[in-house]
Formats: sequence, C-alpha cells, structure tokens
Amino acid sequence: MFTYYTYGGFPVVSAVFQSCAAIFNSTDHKGAITAFIILGIMAGAFIGFLKVMSEGANPLTWFYLTLIGMILYLGLFVPKISMEIFDPVYNQDVVVTDLPFAVGLLAEVANLIEQIEVSISDTVAQGTTTACGAMPPMQYQTTGGAIAPQLLATTANSFINDANHSRYVQNYVQDCLTFELLKPGTTTTIDNIMEPGCGTTILDTLSKASNPAVFTIDYQNNPVSCQQAYTAIQSYYTNPANASAAALNACGGSGFGDQMRCQDLIQTTLNATLGPGVDPMAFISQQTVANITSFALASGSASSVQLITQLQQPSANSGVTSGITNPQMINIYLAYVIMIIPFVSLLMATCMWRKVLALIFGFLFFVM
Repeated sequence: MFTYYTYGGFPVVSAVFQSCAAIFNSTDHKGAITAFIILGIMAGAFIGFLKVMSEGANPLTWFYLTLIGMILYLGLFVPKISMEIFDPVYNQDVVVTDLPFAVGLLAEVANLIEQIEVSISDTVAQGTTTACGAMPPMQYQTTGGAIAPQLLATTANSFINDANHSRYVQNYVQDCLTFELLKPGTTTTIDNIMEPGCGTTILDTLSKASNPAVFTIDYQNNPVSCQQAYTAIQSYYTNPANASAAALNACGGSGFGDQMRCQDLIQTTLNATLGPGVDPMAFISQQTVANITSFALASGSASSVQLITQLQQPSANSGVTSGITNPQMINIYLAYVIMIIPFVSLLMATCMWRKVLALIFGFLFFVM
C-alpha cells in the first residue's frame, strides 16, 4: 500500500484521490475506454491505410502501436491499489481504495520528492531573533507552511464573548486608566499599556491603574474601587476555562477535526512568534482585553460596550503568510493533475500512448 504525505492539505488531497478512484471505477468511464479503443483501432487502421497508399509504409505499424498502448493501459490503469493519505499537520488520515496503479505511482514519486524538499527545508530552518530573544524555528512538516500563521490569525480574532466583563473592563479603562494617564507626574502612557514589552501582558500593565482611592462601577453598576475592579477583571481573564469556547471556535473554523492537534499547533506557533510560555487560552484572553481597552480608549461610549466582543479588529498577521510556501497552492496543482488523468488515460489504449505518457510525465514535473 502506498502512503501519501500532505502538509495541511488533507481535505483537498483526500477528496481528489477519492474522486479519481470513483471516476475510474464508474461504468461511464469503463464504457468510454471501450469506445476509445474501438475508435482508436478504426482511426489507426485508416491512417495506416493512407500511409501505405502514399508512402508505402508497413501496414502493421499502427497495429503494433495500438497493441503497445493497450498493454500499457492494462498494466498501468487496470490494476488497483490502496493508498493511505496522512496529514501530520491536521493529524488526519484516510485509506483510498481501488486507485489505479499509475495514479498511485505518479503521486508516490511526486510526494517522495516533496518529502525530500520539506526535509531539507526543515533541516536548514532558522528561528527569528526578536527584541525578546531568539525564537525556535517553525517546521514545515508540523506547521504546514502558511497553515500555522493563518490559524494564529484566526485565533487572534477569537474573543471571549462575555458582555458583562467586557463592560467591566471598559468602565475600568474609562475611569481608572484614564485617571492614571492624566495624573500629573505619571509614567504610564498609552504606548506602554498597549505595547507592554517582553514577558509582560496587558493585564500586567493595567494594574498600574488599580488605585484604591479611585472608584468605578462594575457591570451591575455597583461602585467599587479600582483596586477591587482590577482584582475581579484579572481573576476572570486569567481563568483558562473562560477562553475555552473562543479557542474551540478558532479551531472549528480552521478545518481541524482534532482539537488537541489544533491547540498544539497554536501553541507551537505562539512559541515561535511570541516566545515560550504563551499558551492559547492566555493569548485569547490578552487579545480580548487589548481589544476592549483599545475600543474603550477610542470611543469612551458605554452604550456600545455589548458590541465589543463582536468587533473584528484588523489582523496583525495579514502579511505574515507572504513569502511562506502555501500548501493550498500545491494542492490546487495536484488536484488539477490528478483529476485530468482519467480523461487523458482514455487515449492510452490507442496509438497515441506516447503523447499520453509524455503528458503524464510533464504533469509529474509540474506538480514538483
């Protein structure tokens, strides 16, 4: 049994090979190949007759060519094999049965070359060096090139949907943080609140406004000190359980059937971009607080607080995928090649088999 490895392309690749197997095993395709064989014999005989009459060529040349084509078709497309498709990025696999031997062989050779290229790429991969230190390199075999940054962008736009605590944060920002920012002699600025720096979160910087002598209101409109408000906000947004629904939504919208694998990939991507120690739940919580804080500072309107968690802020990762090998493009090429083989194979059992082989080998290099 052949094994085909795809890196982030499981939905497309598995569907393509299953469709190809279904076409080859359909009665319509079997009827079409029979018709093409008959037409090929008739056309070959007619062309052979014309060449004999005009050039004095061997009258059996067309027959030999057609016979070779039929033998090649019987040897390459009639035998069936099973092929396992495995995707280490999505951690999914499926076995496609009754696939023509030629299709499996073509896919196996192209995939072997792809695996070699991926292995070399991962071997020489280097992590980025940021102001926070060196980050570990991202491995294509486990992150799927652009798949991981796209997943991280989806996660960055997944927020904790709690209108009460959103209102609580906004009240804290408008009353406590604003007071701290405007206080004479303060060292707190919007820049060091929204960009806390290495090893510090926005929740850490918001603690600078937890003044026990300044008051705000909670989401039930009860007066509380800024110190009490900060304690309640920190307790809620540092509880991983409160971010679990947002994390599930991020994975569910990214095509992952294995939630654990999705969370692991988010964790790996966070380690390679923000540094070790940032887990997906904490990342979502910090993104939520940052989004509410930014909105509160910009609007100052308490009437819009219930819309906070529905806002879709522009993704900071929109340009991350540029220049990264995108497996979706590879899958489009593969789908085109595999799905055209059932149709060009109809000419294999005719005297045109040499052109068909040349076309198939050309597809092989096209996929690579």
